[in-house]
Amino acid sequence: MAVVKTKEPVDVELLNKLGFPTEEENGEYWIEITPNRPDLLSITGIKRFLALQKGEKPRKYYAQKWDIEFINKKPSLRPYIEIGLAQLPEPSPSLIEELIDLQEKIHETFGRKRKKIAIGIHDYGKIKPPIIYEEVKEERFVPLGWDREASIEEILNEHEKGIAYRHLVKEGHYPMLKDSLGVLSFPPIINSERTKITEETTQFFIDITGTNPHALLQTLNILLALFQDHGAEVWAYNPQAMKYYEIEAPSSQIESLIGFQAPYKELLQKSGIEYDGQKAIIPPYRVDFMDWTDVAEEVAINYGYENITPQEYFVPHYGKVREEPFIDTFLRMGFREVHTWFLGDKNLFKEYYDNVQEIQNPLTEQFNSLRPGLEIPLLEMEARNKREPFPHETVELGKIYNNGERWQLGFLIGKDPVKVEDYMSVFKTLAQEEKLPVKITEENKNPRLFLDEFAYSGRIGEYDFWAGIVKPEVLERFGIDYGVALGVIDLK
Repeated sequence: MAVVKTKEPVDVELLNKLGFPTEEENGEYWIEITPNRPDLLSITGIKRFLALQKGEKPRKYYAQKWDIEFINKKPSLRPYIEIGLAQLPEPSPSLIEELIDLQEKIHETFGRKRKKIAIGIHDYGKIKPPIIYEEVKEERFVPLGWDREASIEEILNEHEKGIAYRHLVKEGHYPMLKDSLGVLSFPPIINSERTKITEETTQFFIDITGTNPHALLQTLNILLALFQDHGAEVWAYNPQAMKYYEIEAPSSQIESLIGFQAPYKELLQKSGIEYDGQKAIIPPYRVDFMDWTDVAEEVAINYGYENITPQEYFVPHYGKVREEPFIDTFLRMGFREVHTWFLGDKNLFKEYYDNVQEIQNPLTEQFNSLRPGLEIPLLEMEARNKREPFPHETVELGKIYNNGERWQLGFLIGKDPVKVEDYMSVFKTLAQEEKLPVKITEENKNPRLFLDEFAYSGRIGEYDFWAGIVKPEVLERFGIDYGVALGVIDLK
């Protein structure tokens, strides 16, 4: 969250009420600005915002079409650019300071540290069109703050801004903005010293480069609106700059969302938004509106959340006993229910199962067959969670695909050491809790997976089951370095 600092008095109470925490200390105001409001990253934007809230009539923002000779050759790394011009009636040193501060705040927030957006501001009186934006392999110019000409390599390795942002460019693919006299800017790194703005500058050339054309136009609108608030005439090369935009926002939809009727038109006027009950017309510097829900939110903010009467809503909750066999008993025993992938690697499955059902034209080699059992998926999950505190006790109820589709319940116990009693007691508890007969035999139903001397199978109620301690070589295959027992109840 960015902070705007100013010594100009502001309405602290109103800013706090509207969601922008503000503090005053020794005559300086600190205002926290949320990321969705880059138009408030300058004191001019904040003053505009407060004036509208207090009933001031909104001004009309616009940009004249700028017929400058401009060529964009679309550099590969930053192919998009917006340019604009602002003409002040007289020099304004305070505006220069505010501009530089706003530029850096946009870079750090909305601009993602110059990766998405980089702004250059130049003295247009020192520029001679045509202006060209192109990609170069090498160039020499005097960067801002230096008194000597330098190569791109020198700038990237020695200049403060070059060192900070050189990761945003690629060797041999350098974006460069030029006029007929030479370099204006090396975005997103540094401007040229030749076009540096001063306290006497009245003509401002703005270039904004980046990777998102929509965000560039939004940034240009914010800057041109600031200049217009200071009495400047503004021009833009893009005819879409400084255009108001419409959002369909029927009052019935707004009411359905916020839950109350209100004078929507008057409330939206506090944000400089025109509204006729169906459409909202949004000023160009407001870049935080996407659809009608944003219009409804603006109504609620301007109405005041503290003025909304809370309503108690009854939310019904329904519960029922799960009908799947055994799973509730497992959960009462302390097992954690998991859900593993239905798909897996056919080569892995074929090591431990027969009848692996492959998928035609799989998207990846990792997921190219249906799981023929729950044992391997549970082992894969255990391998991903092996650093969790012991004991590990997981259970899954799910479909498998082996000679048709059917349900299985699989469980895993992981600890060091693991014993036969750990998993056999599970079947005894199930039989006792579910009041079912249980029959146990010393048969290894999956000798590729279980140790023969610690494998059992049998029947609980009407369902077959098998279980055992997993072989050390299998555990090593999955990177597990402690004992694991597995059990499966076949619910066909």
